Amino acid sequence: MTSSGAAPEQVRRATMPIQIMVISQLLVLAAVLVSLLFGWPWWAALLIAIVSLALVLGRWGGQTVRHWAVTGFKYLTGRTYRSSGSIADTTPSSQDSWTGTRWENGKLITVLEISATQRHPSVITPDHCATDSLVPLRVLRECMHQNDIELESIDVISNGQRTAQGTVLRGGYDRLVGPLPAVAIRTVWVVLRFDPGVNVDAVFRRGGGRRGAERCAVIATARVRRALATAHCASTILQAGQIHRISAEMLRQYAGAPMHEEWSGLMLIDSYNVAMGIDPWYITDATLTGLWARPTLETSVTVRLRPATKGRTSVGALVRWATDEQMPVRRSTGMTSLNGSQRDAFFAGLPVGAIGLEYLTRSIEMSNEELDGIHLPTSGCGQLIGSDMSGRAIAARLSGQGVHTVVVRAELYVCQQVVLRAVAIGALVVVYTDRPHMWDVMVTSIGDANRIQFASGPGFIDPRCSLAVVDGMQPTALPSNCTALHIISSEYDALPARPDVIIDQPNGYGDHILLTAGSETIQVRLVTVSDELAYLGRPIQAFAQ
Repeated sequence: MTSSGAAPEQVRRATMPIQIMVISQLLVLAAVLVSLLFGWPWWAALLIAIVSLALVLGRWGGQTVRHWAVTGFKYLTGRTYRSSGSIADTTPSSQDSWTGTRWENGKLITVLEISATQRHPSVITPDHCATDSLVPLRVLRECMHQNDIELESIDVISNGQRTAQGTVLRGGYDRLVGPLPAVAIRTVWVVLRFDPGVNVDAVFRRGGGRRGAERCAVIATARVRRALATAHCASTILQAGQIHRISAEMLRQYAGAPMHEEWSGLMLIDSYNVAMGIDPWYITDATLTGLWARPTLETSVTVRLRPATKGRTSVGALVRWATDEQMPVRRSTGMTSLNGSQRDAFFAGLPVGAIGLEYLTRSIEMSNEELDGIHLPTSGCGQLIGSDMSGRAIAARLSGQGVHTVVVRAELYVCQQVVLRAVAIGALVVVYTDRPHMWDVMVTSIGDANRIQFASGPGFIDPRCSLAVVDGMQPTALPSNCTALHIISSEYDALPARPDVIIDQPNGYGDHILLTAGSETIQVRLVTVSDELAYLGRPIQAFAQ
């Protein structure tokens, strides 16, 4: 990691479990009683108390002796988290849409998925990713108190990838990005937990029993969605089938292979997962941003919010990294070990609201101002375009949700570089072109029709396609979720109506372009790595003058 973040200067309140406080007091009392019983000198009692407190309060790997004792026992006896809940669709009335609700240990869980709304380019440095779309944590904190309904906790789960798994371009793109927290694709879920036991009156007013509790949870979820929308953060309430599908995909259940837990990691069929907690004193924007800088298959960050005293918020966090091979992960500054609890940590990062895993995250109380200082992007930054005049990396979303039309007015080399990087981060590309010989080297070198292929004609449609390259052949129709990338071969050609992103290379040559996304235009210097030259060759031509 390039930056672990520094402990904040503001005074914060670290929360200590009540059990630890009681045990500490009992140990001191026991030391005094033993010394009195055996007639030992006062310094012996003091020594016993100090040693006992060191064993209880001292930390190894960021965890206490008590934690390691309990964790070791659970690991050796296989007493890890087992889901006991089921997911069903609930609606408060026939006029409202369905909401997926999950019961576990007497509590109700619902899930929202944040919609990707980022329009402007992202400016990325090793310890910061400037984006125009963030999860409003203060709004979520305020949503835990809703008139007569109280939410027990809210989790914000961010799951993202720097590159696409299984593509030959992955290594080259990782080297291009280097130590930057450039998360190309990111999905964010907001998990709400509702405890009927502390909302007895609210449940009774809505019919009582199971039905009344479900109505409370559904109403609270709808209120959270409206509050997020007011803060310009669009979201979707997930139904039962969607929650199940997302969790199954993350668990790789479709492959039919069970997970295998080791002391320091969790093996799935196609990845090795290592989770760590985040020391509460290091829950800062710099720390959370730096977690994404590792070259992994997948990174998942969970931030848990719970009500605290005097309007403050109790905040805890953990991270999980997935790699394609078993490799040691060095615990850096601000991280706490979760060895022996890797399976539990994996479930804590699923959008199912697993109950009973609070022990994984130590928490700290924050004010609203401190919450505002934690920036959780709502979507990925897209692909790396180049660097600005200050040397900062510039990335932009060129496909996916909310991006319908992209224009690249540049020499073919630049156009193909854009497409190559889109493939590297997971786009499924279909090339509609009347000059296939100019694309053949790149398409053949990638050699994967599931990543990039030629259209056989204007009427060709692949429902999986997420990026259609329009280069001289106009498709008659495209899938509804597909982005059209139009290649303009002359500076005099007309642009499509209302493009979301424009990449313009002045005069059709040189290493500088103008990137326009949303209402912002940035001058960008193109950057490349040697790995890309095998697919692109060299710059070919300029616009005809």
